Amino acid sequence: MEGRCCVLSAVLLGAGVGQQSAWGDAQATWLWDVKSQNGDAVVEPGETATVVLSIDFDPNVGEPGLTGETVQGIGWAIWDTLGGANSDKGAISGWVVLNNLDNLTGDLTTTDGVSLFGTNAAQLGQGPWADDDPVDVLSFEWATDDYFAYTVEYMTSTAQMWIWEGPNTNEGEYVDWPFFEGAISFQVVPAPATFGFATLGVLAVGRRRRRRWR
Repeated sequence: MEGRCCVLSAVLLGAGVGQQSAWGDAQATWLWDVKSQNGDAVVEPGETATVVLSIDFDPNVGEPGLTGETVQGIGWAIWDTLGGANSDKGAISGWVVLNNLDNLTGDLTTTDGVSLFGTNAAQLGQGPWADDDPVDVLSFEWATDDYFAYTVEYMTSTAQMWIWEGPNTNEGEYVDWPFFEGAISFQVVPAPATFGFATLGVLAVGRRRRRRWR
């Protein structure tokens, strides 16, 4: 999944204004990527949509954060992934917390079949450390038997966004960062995608930069 930074339907909804310290602004941003079995973001008959949620850091991993200490990566995020328009025309058939970010708490996610609630992605200094920037935190699969032309929408709803800042991953602290929510959308079509739908699918993927600063 090469860089995904919102193009058309990855509208970012503000949940906070970039917080400023003596070292500058800070902001975490939800990013997303959608792929069906043939690699595009259009769900054709017999296909499902796989959605990957990621968090981007600004300042980047490896740079001074709000405390002036180095941003080491995600500390602890808690959020819901809420179904929007037409999400109930299908169902979530499975999900995975990525990059071992469920090691600290276990997977606490629950579902009503359409939305995901109470997902935790957390880490401390011990054990494997995820320092990708952006970092992939959750993958879920959406499936349907209703293949006609419509757009499916989802949105993040974040309760907590803590970023780990410190000299290293063993000596640091959780720092409460402001964040932008992410709005997800993808297309469902009744037949193999025409050029027009395929074009929409490309736009719906949203692109981002993948960075690792060390």
